[in-house]
Amino acid sequence: MNSNVLVTGTRGGIGKYIHEHLGGTGFTRQSNPDELKSRSFDIIIHCACNYMPTRLVTSQNLSQYYYDNVILTEKMLQIPHRYFVFFSTVDIYPGDGQPHFEDEIVQADSVRSIYSVMKLISESVVQNKAKNYLILRPAFLIGPYMRRNNLLKLFKDPHPVLSLDASSLYNVIRYSDVLEFISLAIARKETGIFNLASADSISLADIADITGKKVVFGAHHYETGNIANQKATQVLPVFNGTSEKAIREFLAEA
Repeated sequence: MNSNVLVTGTRGGIGKYIHEHLGGTGFTRQSNPDELKSRSFDIIIHCACNYMPTRLVTSQNLSQYYYDNVILTEKMLQIPHRYFVFFSTVDIYPGDGQPHFEDEIVQADSVRSIYSVMKLISESVVQNKAKNYLILRPAFLIGPYMRRNNLLKLFKDPHPVLSLDASSLYNVIRYSDVLEFISLAIARKETGIFNLASADSISLADIADITGKKVVFGAHHYETGNIANQKATQVLPVFNGTSEKAIREFLAEA
């Protein structure tokens, strides 16, 4: 891929992974987006966001939270570019068990969390202000720079203590597959919205069995939801694979 690319959120997570593999200019919380307005990029890949859990978002920090998610997206769109890739989330869809497709209209009052609301607003901004955009709605991402969460505890801790119950369901995809999808989509000049998800979900209990660890489960429940991935599999058939396959491949490489 052309090295004239700007990647945001490069201190960790998928942003760091993409930047390591594609090169180009990295953008972190310490960077000033206004200083980049005099430059021009072929591609901007906007991964940066504020993942703060809903329970921690209050009237005292909501303004900063909004800036980190929505305003920062607006500022990145003001930087001259030819192609804009935005990382959203499948959690913008309601958890109603119904299959959810990219072309459906999402009602704002059905969104699960304040984080998902920020993503939905940012998606709208991207669609209104970018000419050539690729909005990615990934399921649960696993890779070398994962944030510490229930799955990372399950993978790394010798005696995992989790906040979620055993029946919680995750749809899991790997960093490497997302990077390959982005490369193929750009080469094919794809635009629009894509759900990036595996063919099914897997329970925390089944993931625990894969790791062979004795786990203390919590009381909270989470489900990724029923995510239609047919559009993405037309670009990269690997998403026809299962969440279990993605997890086993990740653990084999770790």
